[in-house]
Amino acid sequence: MKQKELERYHLEQAIRSGRLDWKIVAEGESPDFMVDSPGGGAFGLELVTVYRGGGVEEPKVRSAKKIATGAWSKKKEQKRSIQLQKLRSSYEASGGPPLSVKVLGNPNSPDFRDIPRHLAENGAGELEIGNQIRIGLPSIIIHATRSDRAIWIMIEDVVGWVNLEPRKEVEAAISSKASKLSAYQERVGADVRLLIIAEDRFNSGKLRPHNRMSFNGHGFREIYFFNSPSGPFQTLDIRAASDGHIEV
Repeated sequence: MKQKELERYHLEQAIRSGRLDWKIVAEGESPDFMVDSPGGGAFGLELVTVYRGGGVEEPKVRSAKKIATGAWSKKKEQKRSIQLQKLRSSYEASGGPPLSVKVLGNPNSPDFRDIPRHLAENGAGELEIGNQIRIGLPSIIIHATRSDRAIWIMIEDVVGWVNLEPRKEVEAAISSKASKLSAYQERVGADVRLLIIAEDRFNSGKLRPHNRMSFNGHGFREIYFFNSPSGPFQTLDIRAASDGHIEV
C-alpha cells in the first residue's frame, strides 16, 4: 500500500471508530487532507505515525534518518512481514490452502525460509477448518490453523505490552509537525489539526496516552490520537500551563 493510500486508510478508520461527521474533501501534501465537518466547517488535517520508544515516520527521508529517529523496530516488523507474505505466496502457489500461521523464533534461519516445506511435510494442507498443528523446529516454532483467510504473522511483532505513558513519543510527533504549521496555514487557513497514528497491531505501535495527560499543542487547533485500525480515537488535551509546563 502506497504512503498516501495508507494515510487515507488510517483516516477513514479513525472517522469510523470515532463516529465522526467528517468528510474527506481533498488530499495532498502540507497538510495531508482537507476535511469538512458539518458542525465545524472545513479544516486542514496533517497525519503523523508514531512508534513506541520514540521516532516518527518521515517517508521522504533516507533510511539512515529513519533509524536515527527510533522507527527501526517498525522497519524490522515490515521486513519480516514481507518475508512471511512471500513464503505464504510460495506455499499457496504449490497448492496449499489458506492458513493462519503464527511463527515464533529466528527469522534469519534456514527453518524460517523453509516454512512452506515444513507445512507441507506435516500435513497442514489436510487440516479441516479450525483444526491446527504445532511444528517444533530447532530455530522456530510454527502454529498453523486451517482458516478461510490466510494470515501469516511473527508472534513477537504483535504480542507485547502497551505503553500508557507515551509522553516523549507524543511530544516528538507534535514537534515534528509544529515546525511546518505556518506553511500549512498559509495553504489552507488557520484551522489546522494533527492526527497522530499508532498502529497497535504491532509492538512498535502499542501506545495509548491516558486521559489525564496534556500536551503543548504548538498552535494546532486540535490534536487527535488514534490506535489504528480499531481505536480508540481520542482528542488530546493540549492545554498548557501559563508557565510553559504541561499539567499532568
